[in-house]
Amino acid sequence: MLPSLSLSFRMNRLGCKREHDNEQNVHNFAQIKGSKNDAHMILFRLTAKSLMLCLSAISKLTAQSPSFALYHAFKNQMLDEAAAGAHETAMAFCDSMLQQVDFYPYDYYTCFEVAVKADHMGKAEHYLVLGTQKGLNISNFYSDAKDIFFKTKEGLQYLEIRDSLEALHSGSIDIHYRKTLQAMKDRDQSIRDGSHAMLLNDSLVFEELIQLSAEKGFPSYRSTGTGAAYAALILWHQRDRYPDSEQWQRLIPLIIAKIEDGELDPRFFEVFEEYRSRPAIEE
Repeated sequence: MLPSLSLSFRMNRLGCKREHDNEQNVHNFAQIKGSKNDAHMILFRLTAKSLMLCLSAISKLTAQSPSFALYHAFKNQMLDEAAAGAHETAMAFCDSMLQQVDFYPYDYYTCFEVAVKADHMGKAEHYLVLGTQKGLNISNFYSDAKDIFFKTKEGLQYLEIRDSLEALHSGSIDIHYRKTLQAMKDRDQSIRDGSHAMLLNDSLVFEELIQLSAEKGFPSYRSTGTGAAYAALILWHQRDRYPDSEQWQRLIPLIIAKIEDGELDPRFFEVFEEYRSRPAIEE
């Protein structure tokens, strides 16, 4: 039986916070708002709204690491504030989110867009610099924020150092493992016609992933950069066999080991559990 690894509740606002997290968030707000009094008032309103939720959920936090629980809470709040047009406030939540979990490259692009919309180009550059060192490839994203940013001096400054930042990222991960995972992803994608040949090919690629994970550890963004995304795609094509197949049974403990090391989200299996529990389609 697969252990319960995902939080069964959603923290719509800040949720449970440690005292030093509150102090850091006051600092984040004060940097943007220019007043610690304003920052304290904002956080007071937000934490008061979430107090009852925190108390009712605290017993369930053993299923998820505190860092990831806070990461999701801050990310949800950041997205809510950005959707409401409160981009300066959303930036403070970006900083709090990244203080908890800092290795997802796509988070930096989200924060970059928030900063551009807040007209904080220096902060936008900051997010791109950090994100590129974590594997962010801005060429894969398209938005008005990019067009606006690269017309500024901060945008030009970033372009001047982008290659060196990408080199830093490549040196910080197992680049050979990442390239191997990319080649596996390409093989996995080479047949997608629903045929027996596709199923056989998917199984062979899946088996290769299991063997590599046993040897090198299951891919994470911290260890392989975008190799983690390639691995996730390979897994998704095995969703119909989750979690009972012999292959999955060999891989699951390797994924759990990475969760316990803090390199994977405790909610990692949630998408597969949701797929597994989907209503049956009547013929």
